Amino acid sequence: MKKYILYLLLPSFVLTLFAVNMGFSHSNSAPVIDCTSCHQGKLKTDIVSISGLPKAYEPGMTYKLTIKISSDLEAMGESRGGFALQATGGKIVITNKKDTQYIEKFLTHTLEGSKSRSWSFSWQAPKTGDEVTLTVMAIASNGDYSAVGDLIGAQSYAIKALKK
Repeated sequence: MKKYILYLLLPSFVLTLFAVNMGFSHSNSAPVIDCTSCHQGKLKTDIVSISGLPKAYEPGMTYKLTIKISSDLEAMGESRGGFALQATGGKIVITNKKDTQYIEKFLTHTLEGSKSRSWSFSWQAPKTGDEVTLTVMAIASNGDYSAVGDLIGAQSYAIKALKK
């Protein structure tokens, strides 16, 4: 009986190892804005920021923006951080395909981009004068490829159009 159980469990074990080794269990990107769905760590809202944002945007204008994580958390491996960003209006423009990508509704890091704690992109403001909110959630990773011990930051920025 034990022999049959072993034969039944062995394929599942092999498939699990294959999936882990092929990277299916750790995509190293953020398909959701809520990093806490995969990562456990302290929430520190002040570790993440977006520079280059105007106080008020000019409709249709494109702005070069940078997401930055400020943390003293040491990374044990190559992975240092990651992020997910969403905008309620305008258009996110990828300027560095090596480090950033667009997955579903989110701008996020690539595998190569997880080796950094800073990412640049552009945002084209909407042509109408609606208020836009940019929300970013980011991870300062300890690089151990587990879901624990990282720092999580989040910020939201509401920007109105310039009044004429």
